[in-house]
Amino acid sequence: MTEALAFLIFLISLSWTLSPVATAWISGVDPTGWRPHPFLAAYFFDYQSSPNYELTYCFQTVSLFFFSMSVSSFDTVCVAFFMQVAAQFRILLMSLRRLQEVGEESLACSMMYSKAEDGNAVGPSSTIPGGSTDCQQEALKKHVLQYLKYLIKHHNDIIM
Repeated sequence: MTEALAFLIFLISLSWTLSPVATAWISGVDPTGWRPHPFLAAYFFDYQSSPNYELTYCFQTVSLFFFSMSVSSFDTVCVAFFMQVAAQFRILLMSLRRLQEVGEESLACSMMYSKAEDGNAVGPSSTIPGGSTDCQQEALKKHVLQYLKYLIKHHNDIIM
């Protein structure tokens, strides 16, 4: 992808650079008269004379290539950064969805292992004498907070 973008920028810059020469050649302009440059500019010297014209033309061409590559590199870095941020948000969303599953699994596990005094499994709406439902809720909160701390640490490790 990057090589294709660099080649495309090279072709565009090359066509922009050669268009004044091709236009002058096709229209039959006298080479000793007015000669076009890729960019209009005001110089403090006579840039139409023979060595000055070629030097300014080369300077403008090299500047065009460096500028176009730097601008496209900046755009590419911005797009890559935005893609990275979007991927991080997707990972965070999946992790938060998993947080709900972890909480439900933890609740189901704690409900399955707690027994009432008569030996029957305790359902979500039943209560255990002695306040063990509060104990289950505290264990669930602790488990969910541990998982949440793990997620925060994991995403900080990815970013750093």
